[in-house]
Amino acid sequence: MRTRASLLAVAFVSFAAHALAAPPAQPAPPKPPVAPKVPHTLALHGETLEDEYFWLREKGTPRVDAYLRAEADYAKVVMAPTEKLQATLYDELRSRMAEDDSSAPFSFGGPFLYYTRVEAGKQYPIVCRRRAGRDGTEQILLDINQLGAKEKYIALGQWFPSPDEKRLAYSTDQESELSAARRRRAAWRACWARRGPGARRACRASRGCRRRWCSGSS
Repeated sequence: MRTRASLLAVAFVSFAAHALAAPPAQPAPPKPPVAPKVPHTLALHGETLEDEYFWLREKGTPRVDAYLRAEADYAKVVMAPTEKLQATLYDELRSRMAEDDSSAPFSFGGPFLYYTRVEAGKQYPIVCRRRAGRDGTEQILLDINQLGAKEKYIALGQWFPSPDEKRLAYSTDQESELSAARRRRAAWRACWARRGPGARRACRASRGCRRRWCSGSS
């Protein structure tokens, strides 16, 4: 009996020690990136504004790209424990969306009704038309999926049929916003170098001035 009581006491002490033991140390959370403050003064409508984060507008520059990458890396680490939940929510939201949706047909004043549609599993829209009436057969005018098959990025802009509806005029954008910002930045630097000292300061002081200079006019 005494041996049994001793065993129970030892088991109780072992359980209590295990329960009161400190939990395993968790890794310290990463520190979020901090955007440096750069003094910048902007005069607007008679008011002087101080904006220490104005430099973040300079999209495409190395320091802005580096800061954005740091923000993305930090978010990835912090959100890593929720990756499974993210995938679940993404799948649920996607299941509630119609992947083969189409727009309401509309007319440009002629005998055809125009509309765009998206096929399941494809990323870009398809521009179609059919003659007004129940028996109108669909005609595919422009398939952005085929047009952008070899492009890294493409987006459909404006599109209109000709007055006789025999031709289709359309525009596409094959440059992402980040790439466009980098290209503009390179053009500004070339402009500053061509204009000489003081050009960069004058360019930053007036967006209108910057656009005029970069167009090549004086």
